Amino acid sequence: ESKIGDLLLPKISIMSLVENSIKHGMETTYENIEIKVDVMLRQGYLVVLVKDNGAGMTPEKLEYVRNQISESAQGQNIGLSNLSGRLKILYNNLASINIESSVNSGTSVEMKIPVKDMIKN
Repeated sequence: ESKIGDLLLPKISIMSLVENSIKHGMETTYENIEIKVDVMLRQGYLVVLVKDNGAGMTPEKLEYVRNQISESAQGQNIGLSNLSGRLKILYNNLASINIESSVNSGTSVEMKIPVKDMIKN
């Protein structure tokens, strides 16, 4: 049984998720936003969940972002698609990024990485 402390995680991954919350969560406001980071083990995956209470996205924007992530779009200035592409390469297409959002209710991004590919040697 793995423990979170035994796993190696690309440092850029959590940083990218938090930066994304700051950049997009504060797009329409200068108010403070709250960003919560949870890390857990679930069904053979390390799960990192980053939630914010920022501006959120319209359904159309959410669909656009999800498409960019699923295609790991190259040349697009979307940090999540770049992160998704890197994770897919590092973890043989077994890692994933899922996003939920609604206007004025914030955004939640979940990154899942298979534990078996993260054990320290």
